[in-house]
Amino acid sequence: MKRGTFMRTLLLITVILITASTGSAATYFVDYSSGSDTRSGNSKDSAWQKCPGMAGFSGAYNHAPGDVFILKGGVVWPAAACPLTIANSGIAGNIDTYTTDHAWYSGAAWSQPTLDGELTSRTVLYGCDKGFFKINDLRIINAGSLAANGIKGVELADCDNMELCNNTFAPESWGCIYIWTSKSKMFNNYLIHHNDISKCAFGVRVVPSGPSSIINNVQVYNNTLHDFHSQLSGEVHGDGIQHYCSPDVAASYDRYITGFKIFNNTFTGDFTQVAGSTGAMTALIYLSCASTGVEIYNNVFAPVTTGTQSPNFFESFISLRDNPNRGGSHKIYNNTFVTRVPDGQAAAILEDDSRLPSPNLSVKNNIFSGFQWPFDLRSVSDTFDYNNVCFTKNVGKWAGSWVETFSDWQKLGNDIHGISTDPQFVSSTDFHLGPASPCINRGAVLDAIYAVDHDGQVRPLSTPFDLGAFETVKRTTDVQEKPVPAIIKAPSTAVGANARVFDLKGRLVNSAENNTASRSRLLVIVPKGKQAFVRPAVKR
Repeated sequence: MKRGTFMRTLLLITVILITASTGSAATYFVDYSSGSDTRSGNSKDSAWQKCPGMAGFSGAYNHAPGDVFILKGGVVWPAAACPLTIANSGIAGNIDTYTTDHAWYSGAAWSQPTLDGELTSRTVLYGCDKGFFKINDLRIINAGSLAANGIKGVELADCDNMELCNNTFAPESWGCIYIWTSKSKMFNNYLIHHNDISKCAFGVRVVPSGPSSIINNVQVYNNTLHDFHSQLSGEVHGDGIQHYCSPDVAASYDRYITGFKIFNNTFTGDFTQVAGSTGAMTALIYLSCASTGVEIYNNVFAPVTTGTQSPNFFESFISLRDNPNRGGSHKIYNNTFVTRVPDGQAAAILEDDSRLPSPNLSVKNNIFSGFQWPFDLRSVSDTFDYNNVCFTKNVGKWAGSWVETFSDWQKLGNDIHGISTDPQFVSSTDFHLGPASPCINRGAVLDAIYAVDHDGQVRPLSTPFDLGAFETVKRTTDVQEKPVPAIIKAPSTAVGANARVFDLKGRLVNSAENNTASRSRLLVIVPKGKQAFVRPAVKR
């Protein structure tokens, strides 16, 4: 046989062997209450008891990138089955998915499948050096204990290209979601969204810790972080979303995040200490890092307190401690900051004077309501404008010096287009703007990336934005006319694809989700006689 023919034959055999060994992606079903690992797992009637990667799994399984694991709704996997360890990686275009099926459940109605650590002080979800995976619509609870502890409910080390979405996390642990990297490389694509996070001392922590360990594209959005009370004791300092570089020293400026966005999150509920006087909240967003240009927008900061807790138990809602060698230029846009405690928490935004302050902040279109003094700032290079700065005592500190009145604040060149007045929310618990709010049409027009508000309402780019996280819906005869149904083809037939429908003026008309792979068309409502276009939304 000629050498060229031999090599082509060898290559063909190699390709065939690789294809045979990797196989095709499959869907597997898991039911702790009535499944068995002796079965195939490839149908609901032949479900496994445990998922590959769970403690004690004994089934026959060969991984293929893109495998999907369906956990039965309403079923609980106890501590003996935990942790669920991400044992394999998917690949680009074929991610491994751990999820559920709302049509398959135990009990009278569907509820999220639950991984329960049973307060036995163990991590419930763990991954190391894996990528291209998705954790969707699960409930992860009771990793730690009811006393102060050092447990992390979810720990992901040196992982990337991952998505945590639509989950409920109530781990009763020091940490909820702890993500860290140690290798000297670029890690990519961390999406954390539409989760409910409570009963922890910190909600989401992202830590590049190895030399030249860089993380690209971290998006934390549409999460609700609430009621950390049960874990705020001992020596902990609580944080909602935290990013720092480890070790947290000046020499760590070679490890950081690029493309970090924190948006559309809601912080609410009880963040008071459960015991003692030392452990307490530091901030709802805490950046102690060498990252630059972090974008913080459309968030609602509205924690409540109970009992006799001091109104200053927070250091601030956003705390900034930049690395002396790198950092700053963060953007804080269209957020709503509300304190509902008499005289308010210490500050809405703080720059630490023991480190390099966070220079070149851009702070626009926000509402600050109810604070004694909303700002504790050290830099003189920050830009504050188009904000509503409403306070009970004074504005706070600028370049480390007190600023007493809003007029004094403006004399320093701040909020020249801003206001200082009651924002007139809909109510004390609903932070949409009332019809007579002075915050309507008072903001700057920002880049298109900021042109969709906390609710998904489009902000018009042709007129000033409203202040705060919520754009007021502008009712016109166009959107009040009798609607007629129209069929709009979905932008994708993949599971979870969705579409929003806008009129030609860019106003949101309706939206719909394509929840099954078999549906390729969406029924939407378009005002009679009007045209519309479809804008694809991010897949969930």
